[in-house]
Amino acid sequence: MTSPTSRTLRRLLTLDPSSTCTGYALFTSGAELIDAGRLKPAKTLSAVDRIDQIVSDVQHLIAEEMPTCIVIEITTGKSAGRLTRKVQGLGVYGMAVGAIRQACRDAMGKENVTSIEENVWTNSIPKRKRLQLLRIALPEYRAGKDPGGDAGDAIDLGLWWLGQNEE
Repeated sequence: MTSPTSRTLRRLLTLDPSSTCTGYALFTSGAELIDAGRLKPAKTLSAVDRIDQIVSDVQHLIAEEMPTCIVIEITTGKSAGRLTRKVQGLGVYGMAVGAIRQACRDAMGKENVTSIEENVWTNSIPKRKRLQLLRIALPEYRAGKDPGGDAGDAIDLGLWWLGQNEE
């Protein structure tokens, strides 16, 4: 699969998906951060309804921002260690990532959606350390408004992807 290069890319949307909160970041091809945030449905919704709400929010974001490329983080399965007490949570997480990815592919075409495993782009650097570095590199990033680091991960993913695809 070929990915768009920075020559063809006009707007990049990156997503850090989950079933409870999905981080997003929107960039220009020049690596300028346009917007970042979190798509977070009400906790009172069932897992399926939360996922449906996030998918709807992602679809709205795509329609509103019109990215030319989307990059989505996917898991290698190592996140299962964090969910040992909530084994069923891994299934819900997988369902959410799959639904969000499919919605992006439906909206953009599969050639404009790239999936990146988290251990590839993070280089196995722990999230806490990545977010510390992000706060230094991007002072406008407000960790207090991003308690789980979801938007921060979407920003980091976008910066990594843009750096890998410069021409």
